[in-house]
Amino acid sequence: MIYIRPSVDSIHGRAQGSLDRTATQTFRAVYNHRGAQSEGDHACPVIAEVRRRFDRYRGCSGGRHHEENDLEGSEAILRGRLGGSVDGQATPWCREKSDTGDRGIHRGYRMLDTTNRTRAHEHHAHQDLPGAAISRGAFVRNNPRRVKAARDETLEKKEWCNVPLTPEAIKRMNDVLELYARPYNAREPVICIDEKTKQLLEDIVPSRLPTPGREVRVDYHYRRKGTGNIFLSVEPKGGTRVTRITKRKTSADFAPFFVHAVEQYPKAVKVHVVMDNYKTHLEGALKKQLGINHPTFSKVVFHFTPTRGSWLNQAEIDIGVMGSQCLDKRIGSLQILDEEVSAWTNERNEARATITWKFTEEDAKRVFKIE
Repeated sequence: MIYIRPSVDSIHGRAQGSLDRTATQTFRAVYNHRGAQSEGDHACPVIAEVRRRFDRYRGCSGGRHHEENDLEGSEAILRGRLGGSVDGQATPWCREKSDTGDRGIHRGYRMLDTTNRTRAHEHHAHQDLPGAAISRGAFVRNNPRRVKAARDETLEKKEWCNVPLTPEAIKRMNDVLELYARPYNAREPVICIDEKTKQLLEDIVPSRLPTPGREVRVDYHYRRKGTGNIFLSVEPKGGTRVTRITKRKTSADFAPFFVHAVEQYPKAVKVHVVMDNYKTHLEGALKKQLGINHPTFSKVVFHFTPTRGSWLNQAEIDIGVMGSQCLDKRIGSLQILDEEVSAWTNERNEARATITWKFTEEDAKRVFKIE
């Protein structure tokens, strides 16, 4: 019995000019014993192809040479693969599926010598014919899993947020959309709160200032300086926003900013706050930090977006604008980040930049097919 396991390595091996051990043995056996009996390439096209390819690669530098007694297993392969024995004596054989793992090409097969039922030798060979796949590309083409992976890489992909349409999710979505549809009321402002992490990068080589006809030139080397966090609260219809820079975004960092954002509306009867479900935003986390009887909670009405529905939070729109207008460059420290974000915030507030929300409850019913 001989066990044939397809090899991931091709004849080239790990370096150009390196011969695969099994291919060398198989080709030698074909060349010396079977191919030598043919009078020309027309006598056996398969053997002729093997001979041509072996002659091409046998002289490569770095090829590994083996003793002649290693040909025993290769001759056994020829008996099974080419329909006869090397010495002209037919040998009964059968083939069964191997129980070994897949090495990346095809499943292995166990060749059973039905004469003595003994394992002759262990080799690497292609599943179909000796020498049928000489180059590494042939193995890749014949591997279904690799072909599928290559095909998947070429397919067009689009990111999409699939909101679980549970009754609770639909209820929260409708609550937020109904709130956005209300007319502006200064006594009951609607604010949206979120945060953004900014990676801090410092230039190693100073950038070159722009000159007439030439833009700023920034060197590709930089030094990592950690991260900073940006809290943002925006009133979409009022056109105002509040920002704060912190090192982290824990509950201890968020709670003071939450109070600061609500305090911007001292004359308001109620302040409607829209947030996503991040753990520091939850009402329980805020009450744990501020205390249950904190005066801020007496005028706040919480509106949480559905799970995986943070796109309903309009603060993400303003954060996107901030990213393109203010954060699209290297910022090396929290101090510089604070200066940049503060300047952007003041400019946007002076312009009274508002957000126009157009997605309504009717749109939600149509898009999500809600009855």
